[in-house]
Amino acid sequence: MRSKIVKIFSLVVVIVMVATTSAHAYSLTGWYLYYKTAYFKWGDYIQTSGSTVRNAWEDAIDDWNDACSANFYYSSGAISELNSMHDDDDELLGWTYTLPNTDGSVAYFFGYLNAWSPYIGQTNVARSSANHELGHVLGLDELYSGRAIMNLHRDRTSIYLPQTDDLNGIAAIYGD
Repeated sequence: MRSKIVKIFSLVVVIVMVATTSAHAYSLTGWYLYYKTAYFKWGDYIQTSGSTVRNAWEDAIDDWNDACSANFYYSSGAISELNSMHDDDDELLGWTYTLPNTDGSVAYFFGYLNAWSPYIGQTNVARSSANHELGHVLGLDELYSGRAIMNLHRDRTSIYLPQTDDLNGIAAIYGD
């Protein structure tokens, strides 16, 4: 009888633990943009409109706006920058540096896409990389599994837009 009570109690504990534990398929950096809004300027190494890198940044800006009403605005006087870089590391497709204020809001950021990577010119790879980097600016961190733009191991040719897991992370940050 006692063994049966222990088993039932254990089962109830496990059910309560599972029911009250939430699993997140996103990871947060701890910073955020006020009103999901940021101002940026084009960096010195970005090519003119129509280049692969510039198009990728412009598409990613539209993608995040469409997906969660994020607003990235060009301003020649901005401190933050979207740019192109030239690095011999074939695997390095993009990089973002974000400096948060003490309250956790983003003070400024620098986002780069590696124009020298042989992969950047493949269909959707540059756009996927730009969306990933803007995800960092919005406050999302790296993932190592799952179907998300923030997954470092995603197929960049097929996952090039913010996914449900990414948008759930944005909702967790901004209360959407």
